[in-house]
Amino acid sequence: MNHAKIIRCIATNDRGIAIGKYHHNCKHSDETVDKIRDMHEVEGMGYLRIANALNLSKSTVAVICRYERRAQTYGNWKTIEVAPAAEPA
Repeated sequence: MNHAKIIRCIATNDRGIAIGKYHHNCKHSDETVDKIRDMHEVEGMGYLRIANALNLSKSTVAVICRYERRAQTYGNWKTIEVAPAAEPA
């Protein structure tokens, strides 16, 4: 079997910690976060209406809109090696 190395670039904050969609606990894409904030800030939609439209909890929408979560900006990029996916038996 030929196991080639897989190299990925991930965004990090100023302390070198993965952020945004690159963080290991990320549940929502950067696109979804941007959509939530656009719906609230540009379209003037409330938290509950956004939550219902995107099938999310109101509290998740609220913390994203208030920039309590997902508020860091990409500062640097780090290159990491990722193990290749296991081949099916």
